[in-house]
Amino acid sequence: MKNKLIILTLILSMLILAGCTQKKDIATNDSNDNSSMTVDKAKEMVLIKVPGATHEHIVKFKLETENNHSVYDGTIYYNGKEYDFEIDANTGEILE
Repeated sequence: MKNKLIILTLILSMLILAGCTQKKDIATNDSNDNSSMTVDKAKEMVLIKVPGATHEHIVKFKLETENNHSVYDGTIYYNGKEYDFEIDANTGEILE
């Protein structure tokens, strides 16, 4: 009985761990089903607009849906300045 409980606990732990790993992979996926612009491409686009800034200067970056439209919303802090941006996740157009 004790061995069955240990085995069941191990199996449940593995399933929970596998579920957490899968969620992490989905959250960090470079593309979204509703968008054609990848996270990496969007970040590179805004870094070009702020010469000298690097990925470490991006302090906020997330995919949001506004009025059924997906946009990447983010903030860069560089040289004491804050740069807020929005990028259309489908076209790659910098909106703000």
